[in-house]
Amino acid sequence: MSTRRTLRASRARLPLLLVLASAVGASGDSLAARVAFYNVHPWDGPTVVYRGWRDGACADPLVASGSPTVSIGDAQTRGECPPELDVFTRFHGAFATTSPVWEPVGGGATEYRIALPPINRLHVSVWVVRWSDPTLESRVQWAVFHALAAYLRFRTGQWIDVKVNYVNSGSPQAGYIGTGCHDALRARTTWAPGDNPYVENALNVFVVQTILDPDGSATTWMGLTCSYIDAANVAYLSSTFNNATLAHEIGHMLGMMAPEDEWGHTNWLDCGGVSCFSTENLMYSDVVAVNELTLGQAYRMNFDARSWLNRAAVAPARQLIRACQSDWLWNWPCPPLTLN
Repeated sequence: MSTRRTLRASRARLPLLLVLASAVGASGDSLAARVAFYNVHPWDGPTVVYRGWRDGACADPLVASGSPTVSIGDAQTRGECPPELDVFTRFHGAFATTSPVWEPVGGGATEYRIALPPINRLHVSVWVVRWSDPTLESRVQWAVFHALAAYLRFRTGQWIDVKVNYVNSGSPQAGYIGTGCHDALRARTTWAPGDNPYVENALNVFVVQTILDPDGSATTWMGLTCSYIDAANVAYLSSTFNNATLAHEIGHMLGMMAPEDEWGHTNWLDCGGVSCFSTENLMYSDVVAVNELTLGQAYRMNFDARSWLNRAAVAPARQLIRACQSDWLWNWPCPPLTLN
């Protein structure tokens, strides 16, 4: 799959209150820190990622899950090892901070209290140009369901809010949609309300029978994301798409473009002679079913400057935005892509 490439719901949620409690050491640094969750259902599956000085060293990222409390060991605030605390759940938005403020609560302990943001509603506009396929609508519905389920299951902080429209090949909308990214750029730059199906502040997915190269030649790609022509919120699916293709292309639009020499695909990433990722990883080329989406990938979706979430005109407020490294195993400034 090249990487040059209505489901509507409203979830009113109580804010998730997070408490970091710890004993205070002689230097004033915090020790034996733990994370305590309030107003959270166990199904939320809260997961904490902590990077910083811990247990006497500038340690590798700690990943810990649990409810209502999660221990992160003996954590200290040290300038040579800046701290970062990230939280991922199924039904709240992702949270990250590099400047926890510790408040004494008595008994030699301190607490750091935060309220996690609500889950981000990620608007996805899908336009399908019909062709002769009696199963087309059911295939699209399954792809939408698969994307929604994957992004919730793996704690990305995203609620995939999809609106699907169907048009015939001779319609004005189909004329704007065209056959590939060269048409998407025209649709984006000439956008105006009316027949143009492009939505400025949403992800746009156009489903066509065949994706064409700019030179007019037919391709066999299942999907194509148009970030390489500065249309980072546009993707195409062809008639060969499967249940996982929509989720995969959304991943590209949310910044899954590293490692750059693999166009964001995880197929060929080697970790000591074995593959770093499953063949069912979200960003595995031609993935058929998404049964792996790492915390490192979820982190980049939310906090990497390459994610469309951080370039959109109506992007949700972010605690921080990182220029994440291309090396998928390195630990700075973002956690490794393999972190899970």
